[in-house]
Amino acid sequence: MAYGAPYGYPMYGGYMPQMQQPMPDQLAQLRGAQPYPQMQQGPQQSAQTGGLLWVQGEAGARGYLVAPGQTVMLLDSERASFYLKSSDASGVPSMRIFDYTERTAQAAPAQEAAQYATREEVEELKTQLAAMTQRMQRMSRRGKEEEQNEQPAV
Repeated sequence: MAYGAPYGYPMYGGYMPQMQQPMPDQLAQLRGAQPYPQMQQGPQQSAQTGGLLWVQGEAGARGYLVAPGQTVMLLDSERASFYLKSSDASGVPSMRIFDYTERTAQAAPAQEAAQYATREEVEELKTQLAAMTQRMQRMSRRGKEEEQNEQPAV
């Protein structure tokens, strides 16, 4: 055994084996205290690109594990759809499926040109209004005169 080697590891030609750090337990991983990268296996495996989580089809989304009390958006790499997968505080998962389409720029609908009245039309409306006003005034004067005629003089 070589002297100066920690923990009783023998030194072979100046090489000392790396110490393996223990993998954190699953609860620590779910709480977000992940000092080491999480190993993903099987159907939950997803490609993460630019903050987006991609899964292969609905089966991949159903197999993706979500921490209790969390919600994730999973983009489907096979279809134009995405999944909102969440789990409640007790860890029971639920998933909603959405289809999306691209919105393209469309030309703004042409607004109808404002229709303005000509000066002649405005003058015609003024004369019609004046005639109607005169008729109303005459009718109200006749009504007052008739009322006065019907009342007995005392």
